[in-house]
Amino acid sequence: MRDLEPVFIANSRQEYDHGMESFHFEKLKKIQDSLISKSLSESFSTKGFCICCNKSVQLIVDMKWGGQLIDGKSVPNWRERLECPNCHMNNRQRLIATLVKQYFKEKSAPASVYFMEQVTPIFNWSQTNFPNHKIIGSEYLGWNYKSGDLINGIRHEDVLNLSFESESLDLIVSNDVFEHVPDVLRAFKECARVLKPDGVMLVTIPFYSSRVESVERARFDEKGELVHFLEPQFHGNPVSNEGALVFIDFGWDVLNILRSVGFSETGVEVYSSERYGHLGGGQIVFRVSKNKHIKSKKENFFKNLKKLFR
Repeated sequence: MRDLEPVFIANSRQEYDHGMESFHFEKLKKIQDSLISKSLSESFSTKGFCICCNKSVQLIVDMKWGGQLIDGKSVPNWRERLECPNCHMNNRQRLIATLVKQYFKEKSAPASVYFMEQVTPIFNWSQTNFPNHKIIGSEYLGWNYKSGDLINGIRHEDVLNLSFESESLDLIVSNDVFEHVPDVLRAFKECARVLKPDGVMLVTIPFYSSRVESVERARFDEKGELVHFLEPQFHGNPVSNEGALVFIDFGWDVLNILRSVGFSETGVEVYSSERYGHLGGGQIVFRVSKNKHIKSKKENFFKNLKKLFR
């Protein structure tokens, strides 16, 4: 089977806009509209090939995780649905899992891989299918634990202060985590620190492609008190029924932040495929790599980011 390739890769907003205009999403949009129109309820399925399971399945679509009623029609959140009934991974999770699978395919030696999750289908799938690689997962369990602690079989890691040694990881996989981090600059620095030279990080985040600058929704002040700038927003959390607070809505300046801490290559990969069930107008994955010849820039780079990091 041929590798899944992005329909285009962008290194800036201009390249992204050009790619979105050049690639014709009309065919897939017609497929989406047809699925919605033919459905007699808020839940339906569509045939797709799950690369993770290596088989054709009926991908589940419903109104969970942000589906909306638009013009009298139930429109799903395509990014969060299209769930495989076997591996239980949704659209974006299957996409990341596929990229991880392709990464392992290219590795001749065992790799050290860190998933910023542990009690999820994608982590279980990775451990089961790639036993020759060192795969580590974790969850954030609270400020009162130390990174690396094992709590009831679950490893705790705080991305602001990771327990891994410097330059010890080949690959980091982060599925919708960084928007829940109160200091994303520090988190990116930590990831750059623990990655080996030429290491790779695959990242999904809720990304606002129309925004030049990210928007800070909440922050801890000098006294350690939580301050909200916008209405509190929470996303699902596999280890807490209370959900996870969103601290930041990411815009295009995220690329500059990543580059400033030592990630020399920062690409926005856009995927779309009817066969593999990657609908929704282009699914975005950030692929960033650390080059051993590039050193982190000094803190004064962030003078232009005072609105976001004060």
